[in-house]
Amino acid sequence: MKTEVYETRHVNYRIEDGILIGVFVPGIYITFDIVSEMVEQRIKFCNGRTLPALIDIRGIVSIDTPSRKYLTGERAKVNMVAGAIVVGSLVSRMAGNIFIAVDKPSLPTKLFNDPDKAIKWLAQFKKK
Repeated sequence: MKTEVYETRHVNYRIEDGILIGVFVPGIYITFDIVSEMVEQRIKFCNGRTLPALIDIRGIVSIDTPSRKYLTGERAKVNMVAGAIVVGSLVSRMAGNIFIAVDKPSLPTKLFNDPDKAIKWLAQFKKK
């Protein structure tokens, strides 16, 4: 199966086997301007397809509150059916836990240390 790739300044996207994978560049500080730009880029890249998404946040240094809130809004959910958040460091784990516990995304969302386990979990959300 062909892999589609879309690289941006802040996150690199690819679609593999019906799953959108987004990997943040290392050392990034997420602000509202960055997150809103990333969402628009993702929507453009998905080109009308609704997909489960693996979001690898291991490169994030921090994310501000307005950005987290934006990510639970209607615009950020466009073309997404579920989200697996891959964490590694204490900072990324804390950011992921805060997002799930405080901001309460309405799409199925789960944290993972292992990207392969995240992919397996997301497989249930792929269109048949």
